[in-house]
Amino acid sequence: MEVAIIPATLADCNDLARMEEELFACDRISSRQFRYLIGKTGNVVVKALAGDRLAGAMVLLTRRSSRKLRLYSIAVFPWARKLGVGKQLLAFAEQTAQRLGCRAIVLEVGVANREARCLYATSGFIEDGTKSGYYQDGSDAVHLVKQISPSHGEP
Repeated sequence: MEVAIIPATLADCNDLARMEEELFACDRISSRQFRYLIGKTGNVVVKALAGDRLAGAMVLLTRRSSRKLRLYSIAVFPWARKLGVGKQLLAFAEQTAQRLGCRAIVLEVGVANREARCLYATSGFIEDGTKSGYYQDGSDAVHLVKQISPSHGEP
């Protein structure tokens, strides 16, 4: 099945929030927060569609003073993982980082989230420390970094 990664719109906010509710136990993005994230200049919010069905989503954050792209959230429904949606979203993040001139992608993931940590490791992310009590439920996170090669023609 073909997967399309396209910009999320304000009309998607409720569906994206429902996905967060279904997939995450805490630190979920609400519909209101999605509206803010989509509307803020510099943020990139995309959704992954398998056919016409929502398969996943991702939020990328930038800062004018930083050469790092922050992968703030990535969510993929379990049925869509076997379609490679997570890998496709990460490839999109890397392309976005190159296009924006970023030198790295950074993110945090729960220490206990072995499946996601494996996906990140096979996608070239390096574990770069632990953040104690990072999540609302008090659980720890691993900080990950992926260095990005400059796009052709960039110094």
